[in-house]
Amino acid sequence: MIVLLTGLAGCGKTTISKEISALWKMPLINVHEALHNIAVGQGLLKARDWISKVGVESALLFVRTFTLNSLEMNINSKGVIVDEVLDIETFELIKKSLKVRSPELIQITA
Repeated sequence: MIVLLTGLAGCGKTTISKEISALWKMPLINVHEALHNIAVGQGLLKARDWISKVGVESALLFVRTFTLNSLEMNINSKGVIVDEVLDIETFELIKKSLKVRSPELIQITA
């Protein structure tokens, strides 16, 4: 199973994804953490600073590539959880690219 979480900042995606990951023993891919690490590596404070610097389209291309590569490397027999699917196009790309049953998209609202 592939579980993709989406929702507004601060709504609990990361908290929920960590709990599900621990409970179901599934690897967790945290997209925001990857963006944050890139930003910090370039001397910026936040992921949104990096997105502003490179532009939204470049950031989305990175996120899509990172997510697909991470899914392929981290999926186990139980599946994988992705914390932070940024847009529907990324969701559709994941569905199309992976030869597994359709991922579960869970939208978290506060």
